[in-house]
Amino acid sequence: MSPAASSRRVVVATPAPLLPGKGWVGKGLSLAVGIWVFQYGYFEFFTPFNQYREPLPLIAYELGLQGIMAAVEGLAIARVLR
Repeated sequence: MSPAASSRRVVVATPAPLLPGKGWVGKGLSLAVGIWVFQYGYFEFFTPFNQYREPLPLIAYELGLQGIMAAVEGLAIARVLR
């Protein structure tokens, strides 16, 4: 087994069964929620809201679009882990 394959097993495949949800779609959507909250949610409220004082409707619009991106990312990762 190559070093790349063993590192993939440790980093990606080991936590895959721990994701909530049934099937790869459920696991992908739960992963998407985590991506959306911890990546996009943190960024939107740290920089645009706190530092730039963007209006809340604009932040909500951005978070909606980023929710779509997080869903695509989570489903793609879960499909690969399947």
